[in-house]
Amino acid sequence: MLSKLTSSIFVRHVLVLLSGTIMTQGIVTLTIPIVTRLYDPAAFSVLAGFASILSMATAVACLRFNVAIPLPENEGEAASLLVLSVVSATVLSLLTYGLLMWTPLRDLQFIASRRLDEYVWLLGIAIWLSGTYLAFQSWAARRQAFKRIARTKVTRAGWSVATQIGIGAINPVPLGLLLGHTVLQGFGFLSLALFAWRDDKADLLSVTRAKIANAVRAYWRYPVFSTPEALLNAAGTNLPVLIIVAHAAPAEAGLLFLAMKIMGLPMMLVGRSVTQVYVSEAGEKLREGTLPRFTLIAIWSLAKLGALPFLLVGISAPFLAELALGEGWGRTGLLLAWMVPWFFLQFITSPISVVLLIASQQVLAVGMQALGLMLRVGAVYLALGIWPEFVSETFAISGAVFYVIYLGLILMVLRVLMPRGETMR
Repeated sequence: MLSKLTSSIFVRHVLVLLSGTIMTQGIVTLTIPIVTRLYDPAAFSVLAGFASILSMATAVACLRFNVAIPLPENEGEAASLLVLSVVSATVLSLLTYGLLMWTPLRDLQFIASRRLDEYVWLLGIAIWLSGTYLAFQSWAARRQAFKRIARTKVTRAGWSVATQIGIGAINPVPLGLLLGHTVLQGFGFLSLALFAWRDDKADLLSVTRAKIANAVRAYWRYPVFSTPEALLNAAGTNLPVLIIVAHAAPAEAGLLFLAMKIMGLPMMLVGRSVTQVYVSEAGEKLREGTLPRFTLIAIWSLAKLGALPFLLVGISAPFLAELALGEGWGRTGLLLAWMVPWFFLQFITSPISVVLLIASQQVLAVGMQALGLMLRVGAVYLALGIWPEFVSETFAISGAVFYVIYLGLILMVLRVLMPRGETMR
């Protein structure tokens, strides 16, 4: 069985990325009990607001041109997309910084509350680092430099936790958490950029304004359709957190954020590695007519891989959370149990959700994310008005409902793409 698995190029690439991600998440996971004993839930609430804004901005920083980088057959066209991605990330980071420094926006409750306005200066830097990293990561994936990607993951995780623990040991102010999170999101882009310059200098220097214009014309659907879809997707998860930051008890958003971070570990551990390799091969599979079968195998494999770990978390978390995380973090364990259906469904759906873009179903993807945003924001506001003490639990339920609908839509699209005579079995 092991011989069969490792004979697949796809599986080998996943295993390379997975090894780096395991080390990365091992570093992060093992240090969570230290960090939670240095910083209180209120400090994590500041991080929750900061990370939510950063996540939404990063999702669209490259105008989604980075997603298209692995797809072109021509290296010059791919290099043009890389340049477009970096330029877009630079412009958006400056624009976001300017908007958040604008007084009317700084007075909004979700920024003014929890002292987020003190850290607007760091957001602009964090957005640029995150967006640029995504651009060069996609280029490295195109070149199948998965070992290099894995190394950058481990490096940035180490520096991230060192930053948070080092500052927290001296003075546990929220800035320590925010700086560590910024390092985790964007540190390592320079290594990938130097790799691209060393090995692909000729392709990068061949980029001209005319080639960039051609790339825009060829991939205009990504900024026009995929960018709103990505923003809606990020907002569906992060905007409710911002609402909870602004309206719930000071510690609630911090408790929720940590639970989401822990439940997101399997997605970080396996899901993103699968996504990177899936995207790197999806273009060829589409041309060969084998994309539906390829995608169904990925869905089934992820479901089998995630079922038992998620079940164990749901059963044990309410009893072990305070023991593992420290005094005051017991509610995080209860929230972890509520989040199991949501994150299990996300685990098997998100890695292959790019199939909608590859199949030119951008309108469906945008509509799906708009529905998800309305569903989750509506659920949070409803809970705040009727049973505010259960706002985080309601948010978790709405996430599970969304991914049930999303998975159903993906299966419908795959059925349409299936070659005549084949079935979904």
